[in-house]
Amino acid sequence: MLPIRAAAILLLLVLSACRSEPIPDAPVGAPPAPATRKSDGLLAQVRLQEVVDFQVDRNGAALLGELGSADPAVRARAAFALGSVQDPAAGRTLAGLLRDPDPGVRRDAAFALGQLYDPLFGPVLLGALRDETQLEVRLRLLEALGKVGNEGTLESLLSLDLPPEEEAARNLAVARLGIRGITLPTAVQHLADALKHPGREARINAAYYFGRYPSASPWASRAGQVRSVLDSLPPSDPLALHLVSGLGLVGDPQDTPRFLWWLTNSPDWRIRVNAAAALGGRTTEPRARQGLFGALEDPSTHVGFAAAEAIFRTRQLGPGERERLKGWVEDHPDDWRVAGPILALLGRMGEVDFLVEWTDRWSADQIVPRTRGLGALAFAPGEEATRILMQAASTQESRIRGTALGGLARRWQMDRNDPSKTASYFDAFVAGLRTRDPAAILVAAPPLADSAFVSLGSLDLLMDEYRAATLPSDLEGMQAILRALGMAGGPRAEAFLEEALDSPDRALRVTAAETLEELWGGSSGLTSEPTSPDRTIDWPGLADVGPRP
Repeated sequence: MLPIRAAAILLLLVLSACRSEPIPDAPVGAPPAPATRKSDGLLAQVRLQEVVDFQVDRNGAALLGELGSADPAVRARAAFALGSVQDPAAGRTLAGLLRDPDPGVRRDAAFALGQLYDPLFGPVLLGALRDETQLEVRLRLLEALGKVGNEGTLESLLSLDLPPEEEAARNLAVARLGIRGITLPTAVQHLADALKHPGREARINAAYYFGRYPSASPWASRAGQVRSVLDSLPPSDPLALHLVSGLGLVGDPQDTPRFLWWLTNSPDWRIRVNAAAALGGRTTEPRARQGLFGALEDPSTHVGFAAAEAIFRTRQLGPGERERLKGWVEDHPDDWRVAGPILALLGRMGEVDFLVEWTDRWSADQIVPRTRGLGALAFAPGEEATRILMQAASTQESRIRGTALGGLARRWQMDRNDPSKTASYFDAFVAGLRTRDPAAILVAAPPLADSAFVSLGSLDLLMDEYRAATLPSDLEGMQAILRALGMAGGPRAEAFLEEALDSPDRALRVTAAETLEELWGGSSGLTSEPTSPDRTIDWPGLADVGPRP
């Protein structure tokens, strides 16, 4: 006799086969409006505009001074601004503002403290929460606890006796802590139990953890509880978005029928996308592959693409499945996005002749389908695929050339141990570097950092191209070259990067600094350069647009 849960899933699958109405290509319902900060008359208040100007300049010291203003609107606006500036020096003053007589100031101070992500303020926020009476402030305090808390804070958060209207905020805080890797068995049990909370938002916020944490290991022992909740949901319930994703990480074959049901029955394309992604880890199962093949016909391109990406993970196709995929590509010549992963899988399966014929059928101005075919050849075995990519890398069309060079960069990782192929790859990447085309340089510069090419003089070539470039047209290519030099490493590359710190262009200075920090294995403070002083807000222009620009 079938277990009750298995029998329920079997019944769901039978019912899904009887479905006749079309699946809509839209999410079901509308998401709730995000919480917004109450208007403080910013467009009409010069003092508040001055605070925002400090925020744009990331002037933490000036904003810290504004926290002492006699005007509560200024104090609140300054605290809110520090939430984006994230100046650690403001932490203690912001903590003091949790006792401010104005609830708007307390609300924004709580928000800014959360943005510091410093566990030091967890107990401070908990203390403020115990004394706070305003719901708006309490919700911000709970939100901040999800960002700054540690295990001790989490334990206290779970023990709080909160009114029902705050359960959603607590669940989200516990979920966020869990996603940060801060969890306890009691926290996991709390979230699993909350999946049946009477409040819709409280349930969704609890489910958020199961769908967003990258591993099921902290909660795998409660997978049965998650399955039970998922099986009880109507097909449009947004809880399924997270629970389907979470169960996909468990890797239990018993969940395959569940994912197939949600893939074919949910009217919400977002849930169907997650179901297709969950099936991607089980393409060794014929029933999973068949469900994904069917999803290629889904009215939502998002679902079709998710199914194609899952199919790409297949290592072994069954009898007739290769021909079925080729037939789908033939029958959907304009569905480039979905066709891309399928063509790549066919390439990996050695269908070089099919890819060449498919690519060659398009005219010179039909760039997108040709790039899909060339991109798929990067996965194909054999010298023929390499030869075609080498030829395409010399074309004058930027997107074709960039795609071909990207494919060669991938193939180089497989061919680099064959010395007879080094020269041809080197010539292709050097030619791409010298095009002055950002799309080509972005993919050609990194391979030239390989030690096999450094011995051929690639460092000199990278440096020469950087010096010959002009701003602003060559900015992206120059940044790519600096990063490639960082990948190469060594005294000469490091010295060149240090010279780039004096570049007249700020973006190049920052790129050089970031690259040096990666080489040195730690922060040097070089990237803390202030923003350009010409970043200002046109307040009269905004006011002219109206009260809601």
